[in-house]
Amino acid sequence: MVKGVLKHSSEAIHLELDSDRLDRAFSLLRGTEDAWRRRVVGMLADDLFVSMEGCERISTTHYSMRRETRMAFRVSGHVFLTNDEELVSPEAICAHEIHAEIVGLPEWFAPALSCPYGSFPYTTGIPFTRSTQVEASCDDSILEVDVGDGFGLRIQNTLYWRSEGLFGLRAWQATIARIRAPSLVKTGVLLDRIRPLVGLVRFLSGRNCVVRNAYLFRTDRFLPESYGGGPVGLQLLTREEGHKFAGWGEMLFRWRDIAGHEDTLIPSWYRLFAERRYALRVLDRVVSQGQSAEAGIVLMVGAMQQLTSLGSKEKCNDKKRYEEFLRSLGLESWGIDVGIQGKRISDLRNAPAHGRELPTDENIASIYWFVVAALRVYFLKEMGFSERQVERIARRHRAVREGLGLAEDHLDAEAHNEMRLPGWIMEGRASSA
Repeated sequence: MVKGVLKHSSEAIHLELDSDRLDRAFSLLRGTEDAWRRRVVGMLADDLFVSMEGCERISTTHYSMRRETRMAFRVSGHVFLTNDEELVSPEAICAHEIHAEIVGLPEWFAPALSCPYGSFPYTTGIPFTRSTQVEASCDDSILEVDVGDGFGLRIQNTLYWRSEGLFGLRAWQATIARIRAPSLVKTGVLLDRIRPLVGLVRFLSGRNCVVRNAYLFRTDRFLPESYGGGPVGLQLLTREEGHKFAGWGEMLFRWRDIAGHEDTLIPSWYRLFAERRYALRVLDRVVSQGQSAEAGIVLMVGAMQQLTSLGSKEKCNDKKRYEEFLRSLGLESWGIDVGIQGKRISDLRNAPAHGRELPTDENIASIYWFVVAALRVYFLKEMGFSERQVERIARRHRAVREGLGLAEDHLDAEAHNEMRLPGWIMEGRASSA
């Protein structure tokens, strides 16, 4: 047995092992597919089993007096915790389901509690089936959709509660996304299926969304009754890969806006995410740069150039390419001069490409936000929204409306409220749903 210390923080995970046998008897397990990947499998002090992937040795220290060796590792891959030793054996870790809490997902899926961390007096921990004890509820709507290859996506808003002594109750809300595989698959496959959902929330809000909590389950193995029964699970330790970002302040659309149409729009997003992964990475990177419009604009128009040149071998000038791209989005019918905008983008794109300095145009930030908004429109159309539906989204969303330079519509209170009702985006009118 080799003893060690596992250090986990929001920034990094480190492992330190101490033994007099490390230098001659210890070796890291090879991954089943990736030759560079190494795993460490062991047991924590509280009897939980752990599997760490991507363990890279960063230092080795020999202690002559103690005749021990200390090895320090940086863990760059996944770290799984479970109480079932079989799940973290040297074989590849597999599971049937993944349950993930995604930062930002509740905002898209359901309204937040007016008091997310409510404290309700005088209760003995009775659940919320007793309305006389507490007054708290949340939208528990359920979204279920097939996202391809037999994988099912289910999202549900849940209200959690915990008794805090005899005179208090703590309540909080979480929205959990569940991906179910058609059969037992490697955990990496399930993680790949959850990433498009994180990408969707980032696309909708421009925020840096991450998976806060993730659990994987094996439905063919069950806990002992003494532990409550149920399928055996693995907890995935996640790190906050945070960076500065520019939030949009509101969602492009919410689930209630597309209710009844999610069977086509969500699978379309999953296909789009796979096909346009490069452009989405660039889009997220640029939106997250915040104040650096001059640096971000080059990357953004590069993404647009990549998108509009896919599958085309014909050479044409940048102005014509950007103009045609903007026209294909339907922006000309919205009253936008695509010729002028195409030229502005082309002039900006060609400056750094030919070694010239960026233009000192005082409106360079407006070009940046115009291109960001134009690519948002592009992805909305690729998801399956019609031109009219995209225009409704753009006119309702302040940042996109201002980025494109659309005319401000002076709406009365009744018309403005109608824009917020279910059915308005998809059908052009409020529905009773």
